[in-house]
Amino acid sequence: MIGWANASRMFPAFAAVFLFSVFNCFVSISFSSVYQSEIENQYLGRAMAFYKIFTVLSAVVGILLAPILLETVGLGRSFVIVGILVIGMIVGAAWHGRQRRA
Repeated sequence: MIGWANASRMFPAFAAVFLFSVFNCFVSISFSSVYQSEIENQYLGRAMAFYKIFTVLSAVVGILLAPILLETVGLGRSFVIVGILVIGMIVGAAWHGRQRRA
């Protein structure tokens, strides 16, 4: 069979989805625990709603921009660009958190 539905690729794909799901579960539990302990109860519902809205909107933006990025720079460079952006956001959030606590 031609394409991604090749039988030899099905097991690694299912294994990757399974591992992603397991790790996503741990990250979600940890994130929710920190979120609930850091935000006051009166603002918790609004903060969680904002988080969900931000998550959905970022997925929509990613779906809209992915084909453009792939066509203009290619797959390998797209991963590099997105990786640099993600690392930059993590470092920026960590720096902002340290500045806020100081």
